Amino acid sequence: MVVDGAVVMMENIMRHLSHRNNQSPESGRITMSLKTPVEMIRDASHEVQRPVFYAIAIIITAYMPIFTLQRVEGRLFRPMAWTVAFALLGAIVFSIFIVPVLAHCYSRMVSRNGGTQLWSSLRIDTGVR
Repeated sequence: MVVDGAVVMMENIMRHLSHRNNQSPESGRITMSLKTPVEMIRDASHEVQRPVFYAIAIIITAYMPIFTLQRVEGRLFRPMAWTVAFALLGAIVFSIFIVPVLAHCYSRMVSRNGGTQLWSSLRIDTGVR
């Protein structure tokens, strides 16, 4: 539940970045994109921003009836509902604001090293040096 928005956002960003110099699946032709990686990340994140927001908002809305419970049931389940609601609000903030920034940092690191290494091995190499 909590990481779904971040996964969708990152997958779309990576899809846009991978189509930068690759073959276009629609036309079968090789196309060169004139957009910078920052513009591609912005476009990709803008493309899925609304669906991610509404998907998480629907899950939060499903917990709203728990807030109306009274007596023992309310005392028992209301803290859980608050916890889930705040965790999902944090997931919205993370997936919409932080994931695109991390994707930009990742794309800079990969392009700096020629795009042949994975991010984890870049971090290990940096730590060893």
